[in-house]
Amino acid sequence: MKPAKLFLLSTTLLGATLYLSSVAAGENITPKALFEKKCQACHELDVPKSQKLDKNGWDGIMSWMTSMGGANISDDEALIIRDYLAENYCP
Repeated sequence: MKPAKLFLLSTTLLGATLYLSSVAAGENITPKALFEKKCQACHELDVPKSQKLDKNGWDGIMSWMTSMGGANISDDEALIIRDYLAENYCP
């Protein structure tokens, strides 16, 4: 398996595992609710919905937002939100 595919697969599995562990710990929040809660803190939700990016595109955006200090999200939350956006708003 190529390194890029392996990385993508491992980050997807990590995100799913972390989400499921948070649900098991009693933090019953869906990826959609996490997206709405975290992203709406800084901007309207139609902004990310209109971007139509894939996972790689969202990785860059999430990295930029967190490095600028704007996005108050953990790395784990970023993966969950990235996957949600790519699955629901990618062309």
